Amino acid sequence: MSKSLNKSIIALVITMAMAAMTTACGGGNEAEPPVAETTAVTETTGTSDDTLTNTTDTAATGKAESVKNNENMYRIYVKDQDLSPVEGAMVQFCTDTTCLVGETDKDGMASFTEAPGIYDIHILSVPDGYDEVTEGYTTIDSYSDMTIKVNKK
Repeated sequence: MSKSLNKSIIALVITMAMAAMTTACGGGNEAEPPVAETTAVTETTGTSDDTLTNTTDTAATGKAESVKNNENMYRIYVKDQDLSPVEGAMVQFCTDTTCLVGETDKDGMASFTEAPGIYDIHILSVPDGYDEVTEGYTTIDSYSDMTIKVNKK
């Protein structure tokens, strides 16, 4: 089985487990479809190395865009729909073989200093008062900043 397929299966199992835990704990609003039913489509665009971006379009949270930076790190920003930082979100940063987890600070940022490459990003948890995020995101193949929007309940 390929590493990419393994990673996809693991992400699916995590998503399903999180959805089951939310349902078991009385979470979710029956009037709205579960967030897990949304789909994500990723598109990479750019005219030069300096403007290369990776935009993930999602039905629940809008867009998460990676923009190349010169900071020798990946910076993942989690913000609400008003663009206010979300402190305390748990962000997962994955390669084909391993995952790291970071918590967003007062600026809504979690940073990772892994070598340049393409990484999968997941929001594992958000503080009380925000809707869970089950979409996955993908970085561009260089150090970049990504902003992921989460919705207030």
